[in-house]
Amino acid sequence: MGVSKQTISQYERGVREPDFESLEALCDIFNVSSDYILGKVNITMRFLTEGDLELLNRPSLSSDELSLLEEYRELNDEGKAIVLNTVRGLVASCAYKRRETSSASGAS
Repeated sequence: MGVSKQTISQYERGVREPDFESLEALCDIFNVSSDYILGKVNITMRFLTEGDLELLNRPSLSSDELSLLEEYRELNDEGKAIVLNTVRGLVASCAYKRRETSSASGAS
């Protein structure tokens, strides 16, 4: 950015505001809008990618799902392959596959 630590400190304390070039650089570094840097809005992201929007539209994970994912990430590649093959086998057998619930009332 080409500014001193003292200048950055002054920005943070509100003693000094960045010039246009510095403001642009800060926006790029932190991927935020100039309005956010200047404290005019609370929205931090300037734009969302298509992948970000897809993630936002996914249902959130349950605590069991999060726990399973955390433990899966602890495994080495061989362990991960065993888990994936086991899960795929369970789903393929249909015996343990989740059944969709009917929206009709009284359906069992």
